[in-house]
Amino acid sequence: QHPQRFIGSFVLPLQDPKLALGELERAVKSLGLKVANISSSYNGVYMGDPVYHPFWEAIERLDVAVWIHPEGVRDPWFQRYALWNSAGQSIEESKVMASLIYEGVMTKFPGLKVVMAHGGGYFPHYMGRLDRNTANRPDTVRNAGGKTPGAFLRSFYYDTCVYDPQVLKVLLERVGADRLVMGSDYPVGERDPVGWLRDCGVAGDDLARIAGGNAARLLGI
Repeated sequence: QHPQRFIGSFVLPLQDPKLALGELERAVKSLGLKVANISSSYNGVYMGDPVYHPFWEAIERLDVAVWIHPEGVRDPWFQRYALWNSAGQSIEESKVMASLIYEGVMTKFPGLKVVMAHGGGYFPHYMGRLDRNTANRPDTVRNAGGKTPGAFLRSFYYDTCVYDPQVLKVLLERVGADRLVMGSDYPVGERDPVGWLRDCGVAGDDLARIAGGNAARLLGI
C-alpha cells in the first residue's frame, strides 16, 4: 500500500549458490524487493570466495543493495561472556570485508552497493598494518588490482550503529558522510538514533544524508 515508504528485503539460501541465484531473480523481478540480507559466511565459506562471484555479478546486474550482518560466531570460545556478539560480530565483519577485497569482488564488480553492519566492525580502524603488509607481500593483493585494502574503504557503505562517538568520528573522517546510513540496532540500540547522531556533532547536510538521504539514494527512491 505504501511502496514509496516501505521497501522490502529478502534472505537467500546461500548455502547453495545456484538455488540462491534463482531466488534472487524471483525476489527482485517478481516480488519487487530491493535489499538482500546476507551473512558474512555460510558453512565456513566467506562471501568473497570465488564460489559466490556469480552471485555478486547478478547483484550488480540487478542493482540490488546488499546488507551484510553476520549471523554470529559458532566458535565455543566466543560463547563465554557473550563475546560472540561483542568482539565476534566485529571480527566477522572484518573477515567478510577482507574476503570481498582480497578475493577481487570489489574490483570485479565496482557497481556493488554493500552496506556493512556495525560500522564495518574493526576493519575500517586498522588500515595501517593491513596496508603495510601489502608492501611486504604485494602478491596478496593480486586480485585487487594491486591496490591496498585502505583504497577500498569507500567502496562500502556503513551503518552508524557503533555506540561510541569517537568511533563514529573516525569513520566519518575515513569514509565521509556520503557512505554512512543510520543504524538503529532495534530493539537493543540507541533509544533515539537520530538524536544520538546530533549528540555526536553530526548536523546540517551530513545529518540529512546519514539519517535518510543516502539510504534513499541506495534504494532508488
